[in-house]
Amino acid sequence: MPDHSILPMKPLSEVLSVVETGSRPSGGASSSSFGVPSLGGENVKLDGSLDLEDVRHVSDDFFISMRTGHLRSSDVLINKDGAQTGKVAIYSGEFQKAAINEHLYLLRGTSNMRQDYLFRVLLSENTQRAIRLFISGSAQPGLNRDFVNILVPVPNLDNQKMIAEVLEDLDQTVDLLQRIIIKYEGIRLGIISDLFNGLSNSVCAEVDLEMVTIFISRGSAPRYVAHSQIAAIGQRCIQDRGFVASAGRPHDESVTPRLLAQVGDVLVNSTGTGTIGRSCVFNEPYGRYMVDSHVTVVRADSDQIDPRILNELVKAPAGQKFLYTYCFTGSTNQIELSQAEFSKMPIRLLPLEEQRRIAGIIDDVDATIQSNRRQLEKLRQLRAGLAADLFSGKVRTVAM
Repeated sequence: MPDHSILPMKPLSEVLSVVETGSRPSGGASSSSFGVPSLGGENVKLDGSLDLEDVRHVSDDFFISMRTGHLRSSDVLINKDGAQTGKVAIYSGEFQKAAINEHLYLLRGTSNMRQDYLFRVLLSENTQRAIRLFISGSAQPGLNRDFVNILVPVPNLDNQKMIAEVLEDLDQTVDLLQRIIIKYEGIRLGIISDLFNGLSNSVCAEVDLEMVTIFISRGSAPRYVAHSQIAAIGQRCIQDRGFVASAGRPHDESVTPRLLAQVGDVLVNSTGTGTIGRSCVFNEPYGRYMVDSHVTVVRADSDQIDPRILNELVKAPAGQKFLYTYCFTGSTNQIELSQAEFSKMPIRLLPLEEQRRIAGIIDDVDATIQSNRRQLEKLRQLRAGLAADLFSGKVRTVAM
């Protein structure tokens, strides 16, 4: 039996019938919506899709005068120069007539090369790595036309179709998961909006933060706790809306409790331009951990405020505006948050049971978002690995 473990490789030029660029009229394409759409490098996205929300146009007369650069459905586009040189996309015929400008290459395959497969193989990691070897210039990078000499795997047309369809199916699943995440993020924003609308209710209590927290403290990191480790904890848990992992050390009874964070505490970044006010609820299950001087620990009075709601109040636009109002330049020339003023931050509170009900809904939505994000990351890894195996012939389609 023949060995199908490696697909035949050919220079890209052998399987291309058209390699051309487009042009623009003197003065550039128009930003109006009249005329013929003219795509440029800014319309090609890193994920292989096209951004058609903001497309420039050329006149019908100029379009007719163009000798090259007229788009057809399934044309493959590759960014010729600029910051994202080498980006690839496929045009699906969204416009009745369309063109490209001089910043894109237009590629059409021969009868031995499917356009959907051409797009997929150019988007693959190995081909992108090969393309980058033909990019020169730093201030204005450009892709040399000799990139068509790179070698690409070229199976028969049936296998090209299968490979392209497998990767298209995976992309559609990735897109579905992304849309699910966006939907639940919208739901979360709606819940938060309803929460703060409810805070105008007459049953709300208006208090200063210090009245519903046991203490607000800045840590003072012992020598054996690396600042970079603890600082990273604050950054990661803020971004993920939940604690990821602690690089600090477990509770040491010889250290004053004012240096410790425990489950349910709200951690707030208190130094650094652009990072002050980022917060998260500390959910490390293995006891208490020390925090450094860049982190404020806010411990909620459990009889008055749910820490999850406290975290949302700190992150809310009104809370962030208050915190930045009372920042100052410290002795190390870093922007710092005034602890005294932070403790005076005014907040409005719904009854505790209502807080807990809302926090529970937010937790459920966050859990759904995180679950879908984990699935999305696994699927992206699967897609990358499968694409590499399909293009190398390590994984065979049914017809191979």
